[in-house]
Amino acid sequence: MFPNAEAESWLVYEHDGVLAFRYFDEAAAGGAEPTAQDIIDAGNSQAFTDHTTVPKEVTNYQLKRALNTVPADRAAVDALVAGADQNTKDGWANARKFKSDNALFAGAIGILGWSQTKVNDYLKLAATFD
Repeated sequence: MFPNAEAESWLVYEHDGVLAFRYFDEAAAGGAEPTAQDIIDAGNSQAFTDHTTVPKEVTNYQLKRALNTVPADRAAVDALVAGADQNTKDGWANARKFKSDNALFAGAIGILGWSQTKVNDYLKLAATFD
């Protein structure tokens, strides 16, 4: 089952040194934006933690799904790709996997001005999606 982007959200946070991702069903909460405590206490939450391993690669779908959790970041990546050459556009649209050590991937991170920690957190979150 794929999440309904309008009715579900993920909160990424650190608790006692552990990076955690929690699912929150906004529809069940009457459409309210979840607070951190709501996420932690929600009976329908699932926690995914992995604070030690950054995956070396994730699928195209996994990365895009992780980026969708922060629409402004997804829009920034889409804008970067839109202004790129056709090979980059084709790669973004059709690549099976994104490798964290790929020069193009690293270059895009630099252009976006993102920290390695931010990118690592996105990769960790991406790896939690099927």
